[in-house]
Parts: sequence; structure tokens; C-alpha cells
Amino acid sequence: MSAPFIFIGTHTVKPGKLEAFQKYFSDFCDNVVEPNEPRLLSFQAYADPESNQVTIVQIHPDAESMVSHMSVIAQHVDVAYADYLERESRWQIYGTAEAGVLEKIQTLAGDSVAPRSHEPFAGFTRW
Repeated sequence: MSAPFIFIGTHTVKPGKLEAFQKYFSDFCDNVVEPNEPRLLSFQAYADPESNQVTIVQIHPDAESMVSHMSVIAQHVDVAYADYLERESRWQIYGTAEAGVLEKIQTLAGDSVAPRSHEPFAGFTRW
């Protein structure tokens, strides 16, 4: 079964930095992600101002697209955590984890716990 690779990251924004992060991330989407990742199907950011959290939802056609994405964003992840985000994050990963994608996510996140992916078993996709 061919299913998309979906990555959802939820992050706590440093106190007083939500508006600045939203501006930074909007520019990042427009100037880095969209022009450099033609295979990425959807890349959306959502904010919950009451909890000071943001969630980034990515839909890739496959794990290889996610690996490519991580190469594109590597330096920007460091900036985001240094300037805007608290280090603790939560990940939800759905799809077949090929191409060493989980190991790359773990390395980029600086996490000691290996992320896990939920494997697809039924469904369909319309594009």
C-alpha cells in the first residue's frame, strides 16, 4: 500500500516569542521550504496562543521526501530552537519509515529517545 508520510511536530514557544516565531516561520515557509521542496505536498503551521504552542503538519509523498526536507531545514532548526522554541517537542509520525528517516529525525531533534512511526494498513489518498 502506498500511503503518504506524515510528520506532526508540536513545540512550546519561548515566553513572549509567539508573534516573532510566526513571522520567522512564515518567511521560512515562503523563502526556504516552498521553493526548495517541490515534492512536499503540504506544510502547515497552527498556533494555540493560550498554550503558547505551535504545531507543524507535513505531508510528504514518502519517507525520502522527509529526508530531503530535513536536509533543507537543518540550519533553520538550530535557529528556531535557539531563538524561539523550547527544546521539548512532541512528534507524531505516520507512514512507512524508510531511508533512515527515523534516525535522521532523532538526530535533528537532538532526542535520546528514538521516534516511532505508525505503519499504514488501510485507506486511500486523493490528490
